[in-house]
Amino acid sequence: MDEAGNRPESFFRMITESAPYALVLVDHDGRIVLVNAYLEQLFGYSRDELLGCSIDVFIPERFRIGHEAYRQSFNKDPERKPMGMGRDLYGLCKNGEEIPVEIALNPIHVDKKNYVLAAIADITQRKQAEEIVRQSEARLNLALSAARAGTWDWDILQDKVMWSDGSYHLLGLKPGECEASAKNWLERVHPDDRAVVKEAVDSVIKRFMTQRKQDAFNLEYRVLHTDGSIRWVNDRGQVLYGRYGRPVRMIGIMLDVTERKTAEEQLAAQAQELARSNAELQEFAYVASHDLQEPLRAVAGCVEIIRRRYQEKLDVRADEVISHAVDGAARMQNLINDLLAYSRIGSRDQPFEPTDCQAILNTVLANLEVPISESGAKITHDHLPTISADSGQLIQLFQNLISNAVKFRGDRTPQIHIGVKKQNNEWVFAVADNGIGIESPYFERIFRIFQRLHARNDYPGTGIGLAICKRVVERHGGRIWVESEPGRGTTFFFTFPTKLRAIR
Repeated sequence: MDEAGNRPESFFRMITESAPYALVLVDHDGRIVLVNAYLEQLFGYSRDELLGCSIDVFIPERFRIGHEAYRQSFNKDPERKPMGMGRDLYGLCKNGEEIPVEIALNPIHVDKKNYVLAAIADITQRKQAEEIVRQSEARLNLALSAARAGTWDWDILQDKVMWSDGSYHLLGLKPGECEASAKNWLERVHPDDRAVVKEAVDSVIKRFMTQRKQDAFNLEYRVLHTDGSIRWVNDRGQVLYGRYGRPVRMIGIMLDVTERKTAEEQLAAQAQELARSNAELQEFAYVASHDLQEPLRAVAGCVEIIRRRYQEKLDVRADEVISHAVDGAARMQNLINDLLAYSRIGSRDQPFEPTDCQAILNTVLANLEVPISESGAKITHDHLPTISADSGQLIQLFQNLISNAVKFRGDRTPQIHIGVKKQNNEWVFAVADNGIGIESPYFERIFRIFQRLHARNDYPGTGIGLAICKRVVERHGGRIWVESEPGRGTTFFFTFPTKLRAIR
């Protein structure tokens, strides 16, 4: 190369050899004059291989026709301003691999000769990152669309808002149909909810300004859809603060939760109706069973008079009829009494108070003194705690379980143990016996009202005791279940919360 040619070479080498970009100097004909070490590394060529070659060696085949026209256009205007970095292209490496690059061109004039200096940056990592972001955005948009959600970005200082397509759809609008702004959104909030929404946003900002607490905005409210319907949205946002702690932006996401809110309202209405119906049913059962007492007493009294006056004075068949009538009246009296006791749970409840289970057990054992004495039952117990309960119903619970253990003893002397242990937030009680046991298919059935597993001649009763136990335990927030094996005894388990509470 002549002396003029050496001058740009010297200049180029002094300032570019260690540049963080791939640099190549090209003459007017598109021939490579100089390259730096970074370019050799990036494209895989040696310097000797490139000098004198056409710049097309770096250009993929599909771009070469267009590149020739662009190069000629660029050379026609040697006074044009340098082109800054920002043009994304693809470069062809020696091994045939194409890599994404960003190129800046700068014309150079030396000794009346025109050159072009190209600065080339490898943007492979940036492109990969952009693709990851693009895929993430696509997945996010798909998820938002499936969830009927919208996003928003509010520039608080400029009062400018960006709504996503989903945000427009929540209002029944086409994207861009309405100018996005906080004011326009607030106008589409249900009139009864506007003050609450505005107060919630102002509160989040105020709490940060006064207490430096960076709270999130989270609110459910109604919006007016263009089709005239009212939609519920769950709106969550976060305030972003500037350099000096001043709120500058607020970003968030909205979900259409209309179906959930409708379902919740229907469920609440059904629960309210069910509670009303149950209360009426309980009251009816109480009144009905109470009012049946008087005519039943009259019937039973008349039958008893007939039995006393005429038994053994008529024929054998008459005596059987009279006996059946007396027994039927007695059974009906027991059924009504038990139904009355069952209906009182829920309609005649007493407040929960701290109740000593040991005192309750002492009362129960005194009430059952006769059957316990007659059976010779041995009853033991752990140290019993004080729990929050309706004491009258707790007596019913223990008395039913212990009397069943005494009744269903078979030929054995009853051995009954009342155990208790604290487990997590519950007291777990266990009433265990050595009686006749229960077959597993009947474990659920025995807790239903008037369910019996044995004939009345074998074991008397109406079959309502365990149903009462279940209602008592559930009213106190617990659970009841049974474990048993025929011939090897039964254990009834039930739980009560450990936390003392007063319920009326």
